[in-house]
Amino acid sequence: MNNKVKIDLVKSGDFLEIAEIYNHYIQAGNATMDRSLKNRESIAKWVQDFSQRECLLVATEQEEVVGWGILKKYSDREGYRHAAEVSIYLKPKQTRKGLGSQIHENLIEKARLFDYYHLTAKIFADNQRSIQFFKSFGYRKVGIQHKIGMIDNQFLDMIILEKLIKE
Repeated sequence: MNNKVKIDLVKSGDFLEIAEIYNHYIQAGNATMDRSLKNRESIAKWVQDFSQRECLLVATEQEEVVGWGILKKYSDREGYRHAAEVSIYLKPKQTRKGLGSQIHENLIEKARLFDYYHLTAKIFADNQRSIQFFKSFGYRKVGIQHKIGMIDNQFLDMIILEKLIKE
């Protein structure tokens, strides 16, 4: 793990760098179904619309955003109040350095603080690195959503993983 990296709640000065990281994955078409590029205002709107039990964590190294993770409600329906979804995005040159693990550990701490019990990760079925990453934290595959999304006129499958954090 990289001790020079700080993980903290997002600040408004981080919004543009978060958008830039996310836009890389939107353009690559291999990690999000989102197709609209983001800007500072897009990320500000996300954060503004968060409930008290949602957050965006930012990993910084020498004042530069190198990755981020989000913890958001699984659904607005009251019955799902103990379920959340997590996602993590890193600058491409920051992968395989333990940074994703650091962000994920902090997201789990926040999830416990926010009284979540169940975490979900939705991952493209062909993204084996991300699937293995989440499995290394004890997530288990609960299903495949076949042809749930379309990018570049191609239907894509999504793997659903879950982790119970208060057993």
